[in-house]
Amino acid sequence: MSLAKWNPKKDKNAKRIPLIDKSNFEEVITQTEQAGTVDVTGGMKGKLEKLKEMLQGTTALIFDANKEENFYKALTGKEVEGTEVKL
Repeated sequence: MSLAKWNPKKDKNAKRIPLIDKSNFEEVITQTEQAGTVDVTGGMKGKLEKLKEMLQGTTALIFDANKEENFYKALTGKEVEGTEVKL
């Protein structure tokens, strides 16, 4: 599976990953290692590894908080387009 198909910065036809769980976590981590973009948080790989460590049976949502409406929706319990992480 190519990471570019998940990354809209590299592929205009990229598709969002709707769910990351135990069945696809390792594949997603492997692909994020190849992303080449890392920030102070360790990039997406670092964020996912921290979520795996912290979630322990609960759920998180990764979404674009730069879109103000997404942040508001998340805070008010409305549906937000993003990736659900269940580990």
